[in-house]
Amino acid sequence: MPNTLANALDRGRSRWGDSSYLNRIIFSEMIKEEIEEETGYGISHIRCDYNYDDIVVNHNDNTVLDRDGKTLSFADFIERYKS
Repeated sequence: MPNTLANALDRGRSRWGDSSYLNRIIFSEMIKEEIEEETGYGISHIRCDYNYDDIVVNHNDNTVLDRDGKTLSFADFIERYKS
């Protein structure tokens, strides 16, 4: 997931100030290879999978809290995780 998010943030640079569009870009990047699959990604208002730590995107500060507990700017997150 960190690589997927980094790729989406990089692709969506022009939308860093527009959270609704950036969220759509992130989601599109997540499902692009599995769009017709029945499993792989779900959408919920509560946490459903405790097998992985959350990655938190903060649109107000343009930062990401990664799974190591580090807060990185979007640019730093891309540099660290982009595949």
